[in-house]
Amino acid sequence: MPPDTKAGDTQLGQTVAETDRKLYFGFGSNLWKLQMKRRCPDSHFLGIAKLSSWTWIINSRGYANVIETGKQTDEVWGLIYSLSPEDEAKLDRNEGVPYDYTKEMHIVDFRASTSTSIESSIDTTQVVSGASSRDRNVLVYVDRTRLKPDAPREEYIHRMNMGIKDAVEEGVPLWYIQDILRKYIPPEDISEEGRKLAEEQALDFDEKKERAR
Repeated sequence: MPPDTKAGDTQLGQTVAETDRKLYFGFGSNLWKLQMKRRCPDSHFLGIAKLSSWTWIINSRGYANVIETGKQTDEVWGLIYSLSPEDEAKLDRNEGVPYDYTKEMHIVDFRASTSTSIESSIDTTQVVSGASSRDRNVLVYVDRTRLKPDAPREEYIHRMNMGIKDAVEEGVPLWYIQDILRKYIPPEDISEEGRKLAEEQALDFDEKKERAR
């Protein structure tokens, strides 16, 4: 077994019939790779992906959501991570499943990263029958009830800006950042208290604690 892989992982491009890891599409503050590593320490960043016929908003909770529109011109970009079962359970708690988000599987157009040898070499996807070589079936956290656009919470602005920085560095298109995300997320301009809370939330999300401030 190559030294940079673990049991259950495979080299990029190989067909995987079954695996205990799952691909996850991060489109909100989990664009921030450090936050993902803090919350899900066994996760691996794999690359970027496009979810077609969906759009991105900040909903009434003050956090990111994706809405299925059916329009071919709509798209959401995000980062792809592989998750162990333990990290998926941690992510469920942080995302408030099943009350704030529900879990769905959707096809994305995936582009592998070349930023690091270990992260770009791990591929835990199943081949999608009849699809293109870049199509992957991934886990998406979706809120099907809060569909109206709203304003972001102050601490979320910081986490999103950190995520936007990582997303751009990994190749998410600049037009997407400017035309979609920047409609809701202004460049960094929050209070020191908001920044401190954002750092705490990045480590371990607690909405009750956020509301108490």
